[in-house]
Amino acid sequence: MFAADRTSLYDEVGVIADVMQNHMTEMLALIAMELPEDSGNIKSLRLNKVRLLRDVRQPERDSILTGQYTTYNTELFREQGNKSKSFSMSTTPTFAAVVLYVDNWRWHGVPFVLVSGKKLDEKASYVRVHFRNSQFCASAALLSDDRPSCSRNNQIVFHLGDSSSHSKIAVSRGLPKPEPPQPGWSTFTDSAANQESMMFDQKTADMVQFVADQESEPYVELINAAFDGVHSPIQLQTKSQ
Repeated sequence: MFAADRTSLYDEVGVIADVMQNHMTEMLALIAMELPEDSGNIKSLRLNKVRLLRDVRQPERDSILTGQYTTYNTELFREQGNKSKSFSMSTTPTFAAVVLYVDNWRWHGVPFVLVSGKKLDEKASYVRVHFRNSQFCASAALLSDDRPSCSRNNQIVFHLGDSSSHSKIAVSRGLPKPEPPQPGWSTFTDSAANQESMMFDQKTADMVQFVADQESEPYVELINAAFDGVHSPIQLQTKSQ
């Protein structure tokens, strides 16, 4: 549920301040940072995040794309029209995409694409790690079936769930077979009716999938963590199971 005048409130920040500079930057840091030896130590995690973010190259202008969904100003006018005698068209972006590069030895030349927007075709959050072609062909010996091991779509996809869907981890069968996650996750198999379902141009039947047994609201987790004094996302994950 959105509060009254939600569009007017959003107009003060836009998609970059609302999502890109905090939530998506956090996910970038968690995926790309070096894992500290003591991953449960919040100071070590913060230090490695800072090190990673310092290595992020400032993007060029042609690496950034912003936009606005077509009815945004119409909605804004409906909220503000009766309160103000004058109305000016807003240029606040509701969509943003940027290509970032991390200038360190591990991620040299690897693009990180951050995309976020309101009123897109799908309301979902994903983190996708796409491996370069033929990097894991040697994993054929680890496969237990005849599926191709050198697919152009070798990938790991983290689907970040919410109150309407559970979080999911999907790994291409062409990659080394993943270990089952810690307790709280179950192996997921597509039903016969969903054998043709796709995930980033790959049939989900060609992926090993794990799904969270339970999902809680992010702000419920955040408030509980605040009361309990939990800072580390790893501690938070363990506590929520």
